Amino acid sequence: MGGGNPTVTWSFRIEKLRDHIQTLEYHAGRDDQFARAVEPLLCELLAAHNKHEEQHKEAITAAPTAEDLQEYLVSYAAAIGQGDF
Repeated sequence: MGGGNPTVTWSFRIEKLRDHIQTLEYHAGRDDQFARAVEPLLCELLAAHNKHEEQHKEAITAAPTAEDLQEYLVSYAAAIGQGDF
């Protein structure tokens, strides 16, 4: 529950999330009716992407040790390199 409403906890790979956002933005820019229909979904996906950015920054600034930060950044870079991002 969230705010008195049923909610779902879900995750997206960031690469896929970005692809979905770009696809919706592309088609919304070409068709006003489509844009109005998907605006709420696009807003939710953009909010999820913003949350990812916030969490990434927090992980970098809140790392307990330099080794923890290095491990996180190495893993993050590896995921990007493998297309898992």
